[in-house]
Amino acid sequence: MLKMALVMLISVLAALPVYFSPGEAISPVGVMTPGDGGNYTMDDLVTLAPDAVEKTGGYYLVKGNITVTFPDTLSLRPGDVLKFDSSAHLNVRGRLLALGEEGDEIYLMPFNPLLSWGGMYIYSPNPQYTSVLKHTVIIGGDVSIFCESSRLTVTDSEISDFQRSGVEGREGSNITLLGTQIHDGGYYGVYLEDSALQMEGSTITNTSTGIKTARASLELKRCTLERNRNTGAYLFTTTASMQDTRFTENPSYNLLLSRSEVELEGCFMNSSIYNIYSLYSELIARNSTLRDTLKDAVHSIGGSLLVDGLVVKGAAQSAFDLNATEFVVRLCTIENVGHPPSGYPFSAFYMTVSRGEVSYTTIRDVGFAYLEMVRSSVQCWISRMEGAGRFSFALDLNSSVIVVESETSGPLLFRDSKSRVTYSRMYNITAVDSDTGQRVENLTLDLFLPGGEVRSFFGPEGEIRQVTLNITVESISGTAHLGDARGVLSSPGYIPASLTLEEGSPREITVELFREHPPPSLVVWEPGEGEVVTGTLTLRGKYQGTYPARSVEIRFDGGEWIPLKWSGNGSFNLTYNLSAVIPGPHRLEVRAYDGSLYTGVAVINITVMVMPLDSDGDGLPDYREEELGTSPFNPDTDDDGLPDGIEVDTSDGVATDPTNPDTDGDFLLDGMEDINRNGRVDKGETDPLDPDTDGDGIPDGKDPSPLEPEKKRSNVDFILWTEVLLLAVLIVALLLVVIKRWRGR
Repeated sequence: MLKMALVMLISVLAALPVYFSPGEAISPVGVMTPGDGGNYTMDDLVTLAPDAVEKTGGYYLVKGNITVTFPDTLSLRPGDVLKFDSSAHLNVRGRLLALGEEGDEIYLMPFNPLLSWGGMYIYSPNPQYTSVLKHTVIIGGDVSIFCESSRLTVTDSEISDFQRSGVEGREGSNITLLGTQIHDGGYYGVYLEDSALQMEGSTITNTSTGIKTARASLELKRCTLERNRNTGAYLFTTTASMQDTRFTENPSYNLLLSRSEVELEGCFMNSSIYNIYSLYSELIARNSTLRDTLKDAVHSIGGSLLVDGLVVKGAAQSAFDLNATEFVVRLCTIENVGHPPSGYPFSAFYMTVSRGEVSYTTIRDVGFAYLEMVRSSVQCWISRMEGAGRFSFALDLNSSVIVVESETSGPLLFRDSKSRVTYSRMYNITAVDSDTGQRVENLTLDLFLPGGEVRSFFGPEGEIRQVTLNITVESISGTAHLGDARGVLSSPGYIPASLTLEEGSPREITVELFREHPPPSLVVWEPGEGEVVTGTLTLRGKYQGTYPARSVEIRFDGGEWIPLKWSGNGSFNLTYNLSAVIPGPHRLEVRAYDGSLYTGVAVINITVMVMPLDSDGDGLPDYREEELGTSPFNPDTDDDGLPDGIEVDTSDGVATDPTNPDTDGDFLLDGMEDINRNGRVDKGETDPLDPDTDGDGIPDGKDPSPLEPEKKRSNVDFILWTEVLLLAVLIVALLLVVIKRWRGR
């Protein structure tokens, strides 16, 4: 009720005239052209009525009204400056030609900058009399330019600081604005009533409403309406065409329509409570962009909506809020909508008593649902919808959605017992021979639909086209999820193949069919029955079949089958990491698949043990390293060349100290004695636990032949002669020092 009351109020207010035409201003002091069809200048007016117009200080001081009588022309020359008393007007019943030049503009302004002036009033019904303003600056005025039943062209000009309107057109006026700036005014930049406006390359800023029309015709090209205090454009019973026009930062509405017909092409709108608010209007929007809306990007009550190539990004509420509206939305992109700063999330489309079509459209990142409907119906054709916050579709009061060849995500929400969603998808299915790759003829597809219905299709030439799948989902309350359609594809002489048609299935499906053959076989050698397995499962066995295996699969305790990558015919050796398997006894099942048939299932009972943590991978668990005082993060704590795990391994009878680089103290590192680092004393190696491996009395580190005791004597003689030679050298050196000092005395 509140919304309908608002609609009625806006409609009534829009129908009322904002104010009455001022008509010709009457002033006791003024000047009128003679009415002889002449072309007059300001100097002529000074001559005609020096009391009304005075030239002083490089400008014309206009003390009273200037009236250009029909069929006369008033020509303002480049550089003319007219300053008007607060009560003075410029009345044009003939024609005004204000032809300034760039850098030498014509100025019309109040004499007192703190006051305004009466403005310009043009009433010239003769269609041959068009007033023209070029490079003209108009400052102030109650209405800067008021046209009644007249024709006006304003080019490369500026209109500002007016009290009510920058330009007004009434009673059949035809106004053209080219490259003109209108700014810093009161109510309207442009007001039209029963008139026409062509506006190109022009800008309207900082007024209450940029453009307000009633029963008018409007054409905008490459214009900008921005930072107006309320509304960019408000059109009532108006026919409008807008091309490449920007509406930005108009806080309440960028475009407000009431009972109008409007066409947008290549327009841009952003930063408003509503980018487009339409009341009982017909709107066509093509290739345009709507961004950063504080509420709805498009809000429509009544009327119709045709949107083609629209981009909507950043609507805090809905991209489209539609009430009693017929609509078509095609080739659009809708992103990041329905996420208000606080409060309940919104849907991309919210519609009440509406019907329409959404086709070839992408919707993503939505707060609540893609479509939220009350007593409405929609067809979604070949669209992509992803990232719904809670639901794909939310339906109430006998609403319906038909989803044709579209991708959606998220569950359904039904709020009544009569609403329904129908999914319609089409598939093309081809079957080929697994050996030859040629099509398999005489195909039969039996499709099992949710609810028990079975549909059959036949393809005599190896292809079944346009398999249409309609799934209707209904629910009394709560949510319901779309089920899958499962089918069996068969042909004489081939093993039937199963397939599933679901929302994510490709529309073009190729299935391999295998000729009838005996099932393959499988034998598992390892692990053995009752085997304890730690860390990694090793699976060894043999596969035999007409066709090579496509995979070997395992599962634990009846869970999900896990495929292991292997293909071939014959023996296999595979591994599987058991880190995700709970320690303890398990039932291991193994099978293989050749693309059409499975082997029998081999069952082995195993026990999975936990592999202790070994952070540095030295073969010594972390807890043992803590007990022994070694580092769990350094595989060779004493840097002797042997990993800690090998040093403490006693299985081969040799265990060195992992914290002492030379366990036997023979001046050889443990890693230098165990050359191959296997924890054993092999041929050609000294014993890291025996400082004198060959027992010749010389430590291994000083023995040139630590493994040859028969060379002990020669070794000793060598060592003695070496020591004697060193001693003789020292004695000779001391004698030389003594002799040198004795001679020095």
